[in-house]
Amino acid sequence: MRNSAPIAMLVFVSVFFLAGHAAAGCFPDAIWTNTFGEGEEYLMAVHNAPGGGFIVGGNTSTYGAGDNDFWLIRLDPNGDTLWTRTYGTAGEEDLLDARVVPAGGYIMAGDRRLYGSTNTDIWVVRTDANGDTLWTWTYGDPVEPEWAGSVQPMANGGFAVAATVDTSGLDGQSDIFIYLLDSNGTLVGQEFFGGAENDIAMAIRQTPDGGFIIAGWTLSFGWNAQVYLVKTDYLGEMEWEKSYGGASGDEGRDAIVTADSGYVIVGATSSYGAGGADFYIIKTNSMGDTLWTRTVGGADYEYADGVIETTDGTLAVVGETESFGPGDMAMLVAAMDGSGNVHCTDTFGTEGMEDGVALVETPDQGVVIVGATAPVATFDWSGMVIRLYGRAPIIHGIVDVPYDQGRNVRISWGRSSHDVPDGSPVITGYAIYRKYDWALGAGCGRVADDFLRLGYPPGDWDYVTTVPARYEDVYSTVVPTLCDSTAALGICWSFFFVSAVTAEPGFYFDSAPDSGYSVDNLEPSPPANLHMPTVSDLAWDEAPEEDFDYFTVYGSAGPGFSGAVFIGYTIGTGLDVSSDTYAYYHVTTTDFAGNEGGASTVENTFAGVAGGIPAAYALRQNEPNPFHGATAVSFDMPSTGGVALEVIDIKGRIVRTLVDARMPAGRHSAAWDGRDGAGARVSPGVYFVRMSAGEFTANRKMMLLR
Repeated sequence: MRNSAPIAMLVFVSVFFLAGHAAAGCFPDAIWTNTFGEGEEYLMAVHNAPGGGFIVGGNTSTYGAGDNDFWLIRLDPNGDTLWTRTYGTAGEEDLLDARVVPAGGYIMAGDRRLYGSTNTDIWVVRTDANGDTLWTWTYGDPVEPEWAGSVQPMANGGFAVAATVDTSGLDGQSDIFIYLLDSNGTLVGQEFFGGAENDIAMAIRQTPDGGFIIAGWTLSFGWNAQVYLVKTDYLGEMEWEKSYGGASGDEGRDAIVTADSGYVIVGATSSYGAGGADFYIIKTNSMGDTLWTRTVGGADYEYADGVIETTDGTLAVVGETESFGPGDMAMLVAAMDGSGNVHCTDTFGTEGMEDGVALVETPDQGVVIVGATAPVATFDWSGMVIRLYGRAPIIHGIVDVPYDQGRNVRISWGRSSHDVPDGSPVITGYAIYRKYDWALGAGCGRVADDFLRLGYPPGDWDYVTTVPARYEDVYSTVVPTLCDSTAALGICWSFFFVSAVTAEPGFYFDSAPDSGYSVDNLEPSPPANLHMPTVSDLAWDEAPEEDFDYFTVYGSAGPGFSGAVFIGYTIGTGLDVSSDTYAYYHVTTTDFAGNEGGASTVENTFAGVAGGIPAAYALRQNEPNPFHGATAVSFDMPSTGGVALEVIDIKGRIVRTLVDARMPAGRHSAAWDGRDGAGARVSPGVYFVRMSAGEFTANRKMMLLR
């Protein structure tokens, strides 16, 4: 459903309003650009999604049930689609706003026109975090049109909807309404505002006192259309209303509550500026009194559709321009400070047409812009998303380093937008920090989702290393985790953040924190000194690795492991196999991370003895051979009698007597631990084991290793 190819001819043109270099707040190049849809698609809203990535709301005529449907797209941080959902009927639905719900999921608002009808109604859709519908709310007159311009999740869990309603039967052609819904979509209150002419609602925001501002435009006050701002209390009852503009026509399209509890309204003005219409930005105090106004534009037409205030106080305004850019129309973004000083404008476009509708600041202090793009020849609009570099680095991934025992991870991150040859300030390097106490508590082996939602994490951080800045788009380095996976639960989870360090002391840009884990992915060694000391027992040495978990014992008919049959698990260094008689036995080691190593194999020299009585005397080869710690020697006795089993060095001297006794008929085994008769370890080298029983003698060569 998504065309993931970037727009090949995307170009970047900056028009600076200040002499010299652009000041802080100007926008850098794009990390990625994606388009969505195949015909008539428009993206209207974008927000940071819980857990990372973005949620985008818009309209689609290519997909869905009818001529036009609500469209919700969940993107990962790289702009790749995680899921899409459409909402609608065989008629037509137009989404004008979409928001993230703090309690989880999303809320969308716009209008719907059922198939065969000529009238539109307000339509609100509430979904869960996966985009599945929880409830919908429809409101409208059977004859007159209505549509919702904006929706605002409220602190009490409900929703406020700002709508335009045709009220020809009341005091005007259309008025602004506010509808208050509870968390289940039940209408609990409503109010309307306006005058004798048309009044249009475009944006609603909750204010610090629990009330609301509603922005749009009005024909009821002034000589022509003017920007209109209404302030209400928490019940939606008007506290005051203001209009702004001149004599030639002005409109408000978006509004925000700023950090100083004032308001910023953006839209378009034909009363002021340089051309047919310009960006119109109005800053007010909390009572709606104008503090300053600004226009941005050229000789033709510009319309502002969205505004945000970034973490450093920059006001970013997005819309479309016909005065600048490479094509007939381009996305236009203006950056200004809280006093209205315009730092710069940037255009993003192709030889065709682009429209910027909404934007959001990303965790790395970058920006994502949404809107639409169309070639001039066809005017077939596709949804468009542009992700711009942020001033802070952004962590792309923290992944395990393979072929180690879980002590390291590789962290990769995208550069700061200032990491360029003429950057200001100059980025000198990237310092990596690791949360010092996370693995000592609940973090080793698991991760708490709440931790990722805290932004800059609490607690202390340890400095790990610094990577020099080299103007690269993506950086990567290996860093140690806090705990050793081999000594824990086979997995070690650690939290990191990356700080872009500048040449100015104390001036830096920190990434959002991210987490990754390291695992032991090396196979443990097979158990050493596997042997059969008796007809019913296996024995072997302890595992040398710290992250040993258990041994697994298998049996087979042949010496190869293929076709081996599972016998049992054990944490000890031996197992009774009297009830599982096989020609060969195999033992493997498994560690905490679930890695199973190769198998040690031993032949069952006791197998195949008829009735347990051998037919003749025999001395069998010791197992294992060569050996490190100990080895086992088996021998056959066809009848009861005396037998001697001696270890002899290459000079023929007796090193150790293993057996010197009268033994019953049967197959027997004796172990040699590499020590002489006095208990001292002998030197490594070649030794012989000699069996003497009556007139029978036999020798086998053994190799002792260290």
